[in-house]
Amino acid sequence: AHWSQDKIINTARKIANDMGFLERINTDFEKKEYGEFFGGYYGQLGKNIQPDNIYYLTNEIIEKLIGTIGYLFFFINKLYNLYHRLIQ
Repeated sequence: AHWSQDKIINTARKIANDMGFLERINTDFEKKEYGEFFGGYYGQLGKNIQPDNIYYLTNEIIEKLIGTIGYLFFFINKLYNLYHRLIQ
């Protein structure tokens, strides 16, 4: 199962407001489509099912964070590979 972010944004805003930090966060999002999603058990079902369309919410801050995390994983992977070549 997956959460449909575009359908829970009002609930998330209410929770943020009730917790007192709504004014400190950016709640402007762009809805994007991930594409066809079959789920983790698709290959085990043995049936021809129709995929779901997955939508997610993003904004400039999230996109920058994703880029930063991607760069960090790339850098860590390079260090890991270098370390293992050096110890062999």
